[in-house]
Amino acid sequence: METNKCQLSIVIPVFNGSNEINICLDSIYSQGMSPEQFEVICVDDCSTDSTVEVIEDYANRMQPGNLKIIRHNVNKRQRGGEIQVLKKQLVHISYFLIMMITLKLVVCCN
Repeated sequence: METNKCQLSIVIPVFNGSNEINICLDSIYSQGMSPEQFEVICVDDCSTDSTVEVIEDYANRMQPGNLKIIRHNVNKRQRGGEIQVLKKQLVHISYFLIMMITLKLVVCCN
């Protein structure tokens, strides 16, 4: 990876988001950035639907290591506590610039 390229970690806290996560991820990956320039970290808070499976399927289509899933063993009730999630997950983040987004956010290209 070239050091002069933007290096970005995008953290998405998720809980029961199987219906929304593909739209969110599609919006990120359609921005035109090379997969080597960024990573996406989905932090699953004990989803009871197929959220993890949907993310795993998406990850299998991406560059290896570009999309990561971190699964909590206990529901931490992240709603409104995204900063706490970020603090706990800093050890997993590879890049200097960090962007936290919500599951329902669609990143628009302009």
